[in-house]
Amino acid sequence: MKQKEKKDVLIALINNKEDFRIAHEERWYRIPIQSAPLIVRDKKLKYIAFYQTKIFGEDAFKIEWYGKVKNISVVKRKELFPNLEYDPKAENEYYKIEFDELQKLPQPIISRLHRRVLFITTTFKQFESAKELNDVFKESAIEFYSDILTFRHS
Repeated sequence: MKQKEKKDVLIALINNKEDFRIAHEERWYRIPIQSAPLIVRDKKLKYIAFYQTKIFGEDAFKIEWYGKVKNISVVKRKELFPNLEYDPKAENEYYKIEFDELQKLPQPIISRLHRRVLFITTTFKQFESAKELNDVFKESAIEFYSDILTFRHS
């Protein structure tokens, strides 16, 4: 019997230029504790990739960048953003996902339907061979809807 491949990639929404800068320059991404997918909570994440939204213009609705995860820790928001004077979320806890330098995919993975995706988990094999967003799902549409929260772009 063929062993089921374990999901080890998280595709995460990146919807603003500052988070994009942090991912590229500081090499980390944050997820509120209560929103984190199981792959993050269980620390089974090996790679993180970023799905860019409409704020990125020509580069919107695609995945172009990914990195190999080095560390996952729980930190308070005030540790992530120590220079914020007043932050009502300062005590909130986040998973801080640290990774190696981001790599650019040779061909971006595109979303033809311009979905607004929050998180997708997949295997590295599916991720590296995907041409469009639907390709990262292994089994069926049921898996698609059980793994992500999606909203149609208006």
